[in-house]
Amino acid sequence: MNAVATLPTRSVLVDMSARYGMEPAPFEATLRATVCKGNVSREEFAAFLLVAKEYRLNPLTKEIYAFPAKGGGIQPIVSIDGWARIINEHPAFDGMEFEDIREGEKLIAITCRMFRKDRSRTVEATEYMAECSRSTDVWKTWPRRMLRHKSMIQCARYAFGFAGIVDPDEYERQVEQPRLAAPAGLSQRLIASTSEGFNAVVDSETGEVIDPLDRDGIPAEFTGEIDRPSPEPQSQADDFPGDKPAATKTGPTLPERVEAFKGRCLEAKTTLKLKSIHAASSALRSDLDASDPEEAVALDDWFNARFEEVQAAEDEARRQQ
Repeated sequence: MNAVATLPTRSVLVDMSARYGMEPAPFEATLRATVCKGNVSREEFAAFLLVAKEYRLNPLTKEIYAFPAKGGGIQPIVSIDGWARIINEHPAFDGMEFEDIREGEKLIAITCRMFRKDRSRTVEATEYMAECSRSTDVWKTWPRRMLRHKSMIQCARYAFGFAGIVDPDEYERQVEQPRLAAPAGLSQRLIASTSEGFNAVVDSETGEVIDPLDRDGIPAEFTGEIDRPSPEPQSQADDFPGDKPAATKTGPTLPERVEAFKGRCLEAKTTLKLKSIHAASSALRSDLDASDPEEAVALDDWFNARFEEVQAAEDEARRQQ
C-alpha cells in the first residue's frame, strides 16, 4: 500500500515565515515593504508566496520579488541568482555549457546547452544580440553577460518547464511595450454597418431593427462590451501596506468559503484533484489562520482525513485491477 502523502497543515504564509524563523505578521509586513510593494491584495500576496515556495526561492534575499503586472495583478520576478538556484537545485540537472557565435570579432548570438540526467539528448536555446540588446545601462556595459543570462534562462524553460516567472529584463520589456487600443465592440461595428448601405434586419411584427449580434450567438466576452465591476474602495486604515481591509471585501463570508471548500473536496474522487483544491485554497487558509487558528487546524485535519479516504479508495481500485 502506498504511503500517505504528507500535506501542509498550515497556510503558505505560516509555512514560509516559519522557514525563515519569523512570525507571520512581521514576515508579511517585511515582504510588503521590500519586495512586494504597492496595492497588493492578500490573494495576490498568497499567490506570490506560493511561487516562491514552489521554486524554493528566498524573497528576503531578493531571489524573487514582485512588481505590478501590465494587465493587472502582480508578476513574480526572479533575479539571475534565483534562476541559477532553481536550475542547480533541479534533481535532473547535469550541467550546462555556452557557445559564442561570432562574425569576426562581433558577437552575434550565444547558445546555451543543458544536460539532464534522465535524457540522452541535450536541450539548447540560442538568443541573438540583435533581438535581445536594449539601450539600457546594463546592456551597454555588459552585453555579453546579459545575452548569456538570456540564453541560460530560455534554455532552462525548455529543459525543466519553469513557468509563471520572468527575469528582470523580460519584465522591463513587458512594461515598456505599448498597449494596443482595444478594437470597437463587434455589435457596434455591425449596427454601424446598417447606416453604411447594408440591409438592416427588421422584426416583422414590431418593425424594430434587430441588433445583428442578437442573432449570431457570439458570447459577450468576445465583443468588448462586458460590464466591468467597479474597483473596490481602498481604506487608509490597514494592518499592512497595500492590503485590503476586510470591511471592503465583497463575496461569501469565511464560514461560507469553508463550506464551499469542503464541498469541492467531497466531490473530488482523486488525490490529484484534492491536491489541486488544496493548493488553490491558500487565501482561505491564510484568512482562517488570522481569524481563528483552531478552526484552521481543524480544517486541515478534516482535509487530511478526506485525503486518506480518497487515497485508500485509489489503492483498493488498483489492487482490484
